[in-house]
Amino acid sequence: MTWKRLMRTVLITLTLVMVSLATTVVLYLRLPWIRTESVRFHNDDVTLAGTLALPRWRDEPFPAAVVVQGSGTTSRWMYWLYVRRLVPYGMAVMIYDKRGVGDSTGTYLQGTTWSAESIANCGQMFALLAGDALAGIQALRARDDIDPRRIGFVGVSQAGWIMPLAASRSADVAFIVNISGPAVTCGMEDWYSQLTGEYRAYPEAHAPAAFADGELSDEEIERRLDEYQGPQGYDPVPILGTLRVPTLWVLGGRDRSVPTSRSVANLNRLIAAGAPFDVKIYPEGDHSLFRRYPGDPSFAMSMKLMFRHIDYWSDVRAWLAGKGMLP
Repeated sequence: MTWKRLMRTVLITLTLVMVSLATTVVLYLRLPWIRTESVRFHNDDVTLAGTLALPRWRDEPFPAAVVVQGSGTTSRWMYWLYVRRLVPYGMAVMIYDKRGVGDSTGTYLQGTTWSAESIANCGQMFALLAGDALAGIQALRARDDIDPRRIGFVGVSQAGWIMPLAASRSADVAFIVNISGPAVTCGMEDWYSQLTGEYRAYPEAHAPAAFADGELSDEEIERRLDEYQGPQGYDPVPILGTLRVPTLWVLGGRDRSVPTSRSVANLNRLIAAGAPFDVKIYPEGDHSLFRRYPGDPSFAMSMKLMFRHIDYWSDVRAWLAGKGMLP
């Protein structure tokens, strides 16, 4: 084989590999099924910038979900997973930059971890973020291609406090999908994260009471939770007790950030009193719903092992369909 023929073969092979990779990425992101447009909406003097993803081959009007973020300074693109999963079901999905992030104005008042002051004031921050989320609902209701009777929230972690608070303020929220969201106070969630060593996953965390992951047994963690006398901050239970919005709680049995057993105990009491909640627990799931096994060195390690991801979306889809929220 001549040098020129060898080079041509190599170039053709590389081209085919690149095309295959590009095709794989496009299909993985579900791009053929999705069309997007930029959106802006307002909560008082704050402008939220986002992206609305719409089904490409479905009939209007679409049901829709506003994605509510977890803690931290998160941009819309961190939540493309929700677009990729929900839009092919026929649901429009709005993702947006949190206030003070990306193209959104305003200020986000709390980072990834808590302080005593931020625990005490967490309800004020949640009220602001709940207003942002409701502004997204109203922006969708103003569109002719969205079904105003089938707009709800999908969110993760910190959103578990925010979405019910937002829904308690408006009759326009049709459903909530609450992924790894707490049904305990800010203070209890913070203390649990310190006891489990969850803060060790975040380099900016320097909580003095943080323990190395695995140092304390589950029994000892429960005992110390019972003895907790620190600030509680926002308590979601009173709001949850008034809520009549169908809500799916998706929780991991080995979550080291949210105390699942405590959250489920509160939820079961509310369900017994008539709350329209459904709870789905994945016993091996961590906070990001990756499979976590005894002896795993950290939450961060679990996140890196993509093959451990739990496919909870089939259950989310079945629940949404059962509530009449999908085409």
